[in-house]
This record gives sequence, C-alpha cells and structure tokens, in this order.
Amino acid sequence: MSSYAFGVLIALLVPLSHGLANILDSDFANRHFRSLSVLIFFCQLTKLALLPVIILISPPSFIDAPMGLIVLVIALVEVLYQYPYYQALRHADTSIVTSLFSLGKITVPFVAFFSVGEHLSLLQYAGFFATIVSGAVLTLDVRKSKMNRAFVLMIAVSISLEMQLVLYKYAFEHGGTWGTIAVWSTLFEVLIASMFMLSPRNQIEFVSATKKLKHMGPRFLLTQLMSWIGEQATSYALFLIPVTVCVGIADIQSLAVLSFAALLKHKYPELFHEDIERSNVWQKVLLLSLTAVGTALIIAGGGNHFR
Repeated sequence: MSSYAFGVLIALLVPLSHGLANILDSDFANRHFRSLSVLIFFCQLTKLALLPVIILISPPSFIDAPMGLIVLVIALVEVLYQYPYYQALRHADTSIVTSLFSLGKITVPFVAFFSVGEHLSLLQYAGFFATIVSGAVLTLDVRKSKMNRAFVLMIAVSISLEMQLVLYKYAFEHGGTWGTIAVWSTLFEVLIASMFMLSPRNQIEFVSATKKLKHMGPRFLLTQLMSWIGEQATSYALFLIPVTVCVGIADIQSLAVLSFAALLKHKYPELFHEDIERSNVWQKVLLLSLTAVGTALIIAGGGNHFR
C-alpha cells in the first residue's frame, strides 16, 4: 500500500471519530455544562492523561523558539475555537454545525499553496466547490433565526481550524515530528485552558461539574477519546497526504453525524440535538451527499498533483 493510500485510510478515521464526538459534545454543551471554560478544561485534562500513548509511539524532542511559537499558535487555536463551536451546538442541529466546518475550506488551497507549495488539480477545485456550495445551501435551508448566530460562529471556527492544519503541515515540513508537535501542543493547551480557570465563577462551576462527572464519567471519557483519536489521526495523516486532501476527507463528517442520529436517536433520544423528520433528513442527505462527492473528487485528484 502506498503512503498516499495509507494516509487516506488514516484520514477516514477523522470524520467517524469526530462525528461521534460532535454528537456527545452537543449533549454536554446543551445539558450538562453551564460554563464552557470548565468543559474545555476537562477536555484538555483528558488529553494530558493520554500523552503517554503519544510518547510511546513517537518520543518527543525539545523544540527551539521559532518552532515553539508555531506550536503555541496551534495550541491557542485548539483551545479558543471550542468556545464558538460549543455555542454553535447550542443553536443548531449537530449535523448542520458539523457541515459548517466547510466554510473555512475555501481559504485552504490558497494558503496551502503560498505556505507549503501545494498545487491542486482542476478535479480537486471542483471537489472544493461542491463541498462549499452544499454547506452554504444547507445553512440557508434552516429557517430558525438562531441559525444566523451559528453560521457566524462557525465561520470563525472553520477558518481558524483550516489555518491550524496549515501550521501543522508547516511544522512537520520544518523538522517537527508527530510526537514532538502533539506533546508540546497538548502541554500548551493545558496551560492556556488553566488560565481561564483562574476566574472564581469558573472555579465554583468546576466543583459542581466534578460531581456530575461521577455519574457521566464513561460517556465523557468516550467523547474525549473519540475527539483525541480524530485530532491525532489528522496530524498523522498530514505526514502522508497533502493538507487539501486531508481537509476534503473531513467533509463527510456531517454525513457521519446524520447517519449516527438516524440509527441511534430512537434508542438514545437524550443524546441527539438533531431533527430527523423524514422531509428534513432527505434534504440533509442530498446536500451532505454532495459534500461526499466533493470529497471523492478531492481524493481522486490527489497523489500526483502535489509537489
């Protein structure tokens, strides 16, 4: 198997694991945590506990000041994007919020070209166009005024995360190993998240949330494990395939969320913030399938069109 094909397989883990994490994230943001700072702090603590796995697979090394600055920005984005992301989950269906991650993808081909020299084929440009159009139409279909807020929030989230991917790729191409970048970014993330916990209000909420976690601990750990797998699979895939292909594959995440909802909402209704009425589902499936087609075009055009 070629490194490109293996990279694609690794990248396919991302929408599946992140899709499940999105569903559980929505449940926590809507029903269990009033303070997003506390929720984010718990998320970072879980990632800290998983550091030995990364160290065992890819031992880290020390980094110099320029690389440290890049990793610090990666970590800052990782912590700060979660605030508008969780807010958006409070104002729209999970699959729609997930689809809005595509809003920032229009900037990726240009930034990737200027920063790491990636070139796209015409087929891949067509794929990006399909995914962006489907995300926009899906958003416009939502009649609730609250969606406007989710739309604006997710513009900030999506652009930030796409820029973060380019920074990851830049760090890898300038000598950073997967383990080094993952370990140092996690340490920076915990430090940044801890700063928000200096607020007395967040400290009070932390005590209350700790008691809740005794009852929902396994579910919370599953959420963070899925999110961690998706994050690490993304960074590892960037070793093997171009940024644009990795980003394109992630577009099927919203389709994964909708599939999970259709299969499991009747059994676990409390977990899903998702409208699965027949008319709505078919419309979502049509538009999210267009996203999947766009993803296929991006993958098919990869491998031979990048330097």
